[in-house]
Amino acid sequence: NGSIYWDQAKDLPGVGAHSRVRPAAPGSLRVREVDGSVRTLVDGAQPTAATFELVDVNAPAVSWDGTTIVFAGLPNGNYDTAPARTIGAWRLFAIAVDGSNLRELTFTDMSGDYAQFGPWDADAFQAYDDYDPAFLPDGRIVFSSTRWPGYGHYSGVRASNLWVVGADGTHLHRITSERNGADRPIVDPITGRIVYSRWWRNHRFATDSMQTMSADCQASSEQH
Repeated sequence: NGSIYWDQAKDLPGVGAHSRVRPAAPGSLRVREVDGSVRTLVDGAQPTAATFELVDVNAPAVSWDGTTIVFAGLPNGNYDTAPARTIGAWRLFAIAVDGSNLRELTFTDMSGDYAQFGPWDADAFQAYDDYDPAFLPDGRIVFSSTRWPGYGHYSGVRASNLWVVGADGTHLHRITSERNGADRPIVDPITGRIVYSRWWRNHRFATDSMQTMSADCQASSEQH
């Protein structure tokens, strides 16, 4: 389906959250045992109330003590599978490695007054997706989300930022202020710092040319 300028590129990775939230149902969460056998924890082909009607899963991560898996899950629904869409229903879930205690960590419970952006954007900003979770050493979870209202510079894709939430779903808060995107966080085991993919792409390329600046502005820029 291409970008807005070049259809040969098709679905271009890295330009916004194209590949992070597109549904691919049915999906399943599975564990491969050391003997090679595979055990299914969540089967998206058979959604039930016990599994929160999940039909797709994404980006599983294991806790530092090896007891819990956190992942992004998508409940049953009618979703647009085209690129650059805000699905608005991906949320974080946690489950014990033995398949017990499946629970939801983030919810569709945020709303805001976005009337200043006009009727279309005001409605669009009410929808958001949570994905790419990773455990922090202290048990909290860092993840990417489009909860903060904003669009990236390119192709009208929602901007993403990093958020942190407790393992019990409490104390949700944002930790980045990216203009375009912050995705795929992981933890450096040596320093404990969060490493993530930061989307800087902007088709309005920067330039060193001073042709449009007055002599006074050029002098001020050089001084600084």
